Amino acid sequence: MRSIVNALSKVVSRAPAWVIIAVMIVTVGLGYFVPKAIQEDGNDGFAPDAPELEASERISELFGDGTSGTSLQLIISSEDGDVMTAEGREAVGLITAAVRDSALADRLQVEDGQSSIISFLAPIEDAGAGGGTTARIVISSEAGDVITP
Repeated sequence: MRSIVNALSKVVSRAPAWVIIAVMIVTVGLGYFVPKAIQEDGNDGFAPDAPELEASERISELFGDGTSGTSLQLIISSEDGDVMTAEGREAVGLITAAVRDSALADRLQVEDGQSSIISFLAPIEDAGAGGGTTARIVISSEAGDVITP
């Protein structure tokens, strides 16, 4: 490192005008390419292959841009990997009842005539009613903090 600094100091002290000209040429050369630079918006320029960012974008596409509320997703799993069972339906029923009876119940939003709580069992439950399928719980708060005691 010291040898590089010594070499640069010798060049600058012997030919300062040439150093200034060289710096100007490099600056103009780099400035020429600035308009040709492609600027990426969103996650594509940051980490295009990150599965977390792809999931976040997919959630925004499915459930809106988040300006009017927050989607709360609850993930249900079982030891054998099958949640499409009577126990899974009972768990969804208990969770739905708990959310509707909680302090958050007054913040649940109904959009486009759809229920504010929709589960993975919605296709089964809506089969007779001919309804559409979505999975979301939308909660809003004036303060913006929906995860509070």
